[in-house]
Amino acid sequence: MNKILMVIGGSGFIGSHFIDHVISKDFKIINVDKISYASNLHYCKSSSKMTFYKIDISSYRAINELIYKIKPQIIVNFAAESHVDRSIDDPNIFIKSNINGTTNILVSILKNRNEILKNNKNFKYIHISTDEVYGDFKKGLASEDSKYKPNSPYAASKASSDLICRSFFKTYGIPIIICNSSNNYGQRQFLEKFIPRSIYMMKMGMPVEIFGNGKQIRQWLHVSDNVNAISKIIKYGKIGETYNIGGKDILQNINVIKKIEEIMTKKFSINNIKINFVKDRPGHDTRYAISSKKLISHTNWKPTISFENGLFQTISYCLNIKINKKFTNILRRRGSF
Repeated sequence: MNKILMVIGGSGFIGSHFIDHVISKDFKIINVDKISYASNLHYCKSSSKMTFYKIDISSYRAINELIYKIKPQIIVNFAAESHVDRSIDDPNIFIKSNINGTTNILVSILKNRNEILKNNKNFKYIHISTDEVYGDFKKGLASEDSKYKPNSPYAASKASSDLICRSFFKTYGIPIIICNSSNNYGQRQFLEKFIPRSIYMMKMGMPVEIFGNGKQIRQWLHVSDNVNAISKIIKYGKIGETYNIGGKDILQNINVIKKIEEIMTKKFSINNIKINFVKDRPGHDTRYAISSKKLISHTNWKPTISFENGLFQTISYCLNIKINKKFTNILRRRGSF
């Protein structure tokens, strides 16, 4: 009998890749997504093993009724507002989705715990979070024991949701595992994000915009490596633990742009690329970097996709996307910062 795996946010960037990764395994998949501007139901493979429900987790009644009905063996929550720029424009949306939405899921699990556990003593809730909760990490690598120091409304909302998860594990014994991933990239990522945005702007002949001096440092992880890690955490991870999922490549933003430019020029004959350094955004962290030592020790995971190969795949995908006026408008900077 297939286990029921509920994937919340399964039509978004990382969630859809996760469904593709596990859909051939022994799971019956319940994809729960509100279908926001950054998600697409068509991302996931069509399969009799997947059922879709259009639900916004900010509605407690809706998510509670579904969890009561389905009684899943595993819940993985990818659902989140995730773009830092948007969180600066409107923090309330992030609080509603990332904090209140997560709490709605957890309260529903708590309310339905007896029914869920009746036929499944190994139920677990996997909470997907970010390395940004550790804040501006100047030197070395953040471990799972590092202090939370979020600096953007987005990071603060995710840190809050992590701590709420921890409280439900400690107070109520809900079986929870938290995953904090470094910056993901790859196919299907919405165009407002740093790498696809830069690719599309180069394709369209628009100057690529970089905040500040471009020396901010990020740790990059291909989405396929990330979902593989999450799959291993579901199988081998310990209840109540937090796992950092970090890529091998820790690079300055300007060097990421230069790598994209090199591939675009040499492999795709796109030339005359221009770069504009624009006013930095408020509270911009200079460096994120996390250690995956604990994850590797517990699950034997390791990233397999090099940054160069991952970028080539991502660029190839983005260059095949048809561009329209709406597309162009999204690329333009929002806000006054």
